[in-house]
Amino acid sequence: MVRFDGRDVMDSGQLRNLVAQSPIASKHRLDLIREGKLYQADLVIQEAPRERVKKSQAASSAASTAHPLSGVVFDDVTAPLARQMDLPVNNGVVVTDIEEGSLAEASGLQPGDVVLELNRQHVNSFSILQRLADPLKPTDLALLLVNRQGNIMYIPIQGE
Repeated sequence: MVRFDGRDVMDSGQLRNLVAQSPIASKHRLDLIREGKLYQADLVIQEAPRERVKKSQAASSAASTAHPLSGVVFDDVTAPLARQMDLPVNNGVVVTDIEEGSLAEASGLQPGDVVLELNRQHVNSFSILQRLADPLKPTDLALLLVNRQGNIMYIPIQGE
């Protein structure tokens, strides 16, 4: 990436801020360099997808406690999403957003983390993650094995 609407962009953080400041449905011009060639692309700002992981019934009925993965937005990794988020893999499940103040954020989970396992069960699609996460009770431990930019680590998220 070189420019956003004619403004030089130095890093992904600056680009994220420029996009965040843009109104929904606004159109922008991107100047990109790929393999040494200059490309131009049009960008239309869209609202981020809503949370896809549903709370278990126990978590919904217990208003005072939160499901361990409440507030986390996951998505299946696709090649375009992997490029956009600069992911080290082209498949699996990635954290795309985390609610500020959630148990997951407090435990250290971050957007861009690719989930490899949930409670020692292999995860390679959103549907598998959802099947493993739905039965979790608010007090259960969600032990995630994640790939963070090539570093593999466990992140325990303990419900309250």
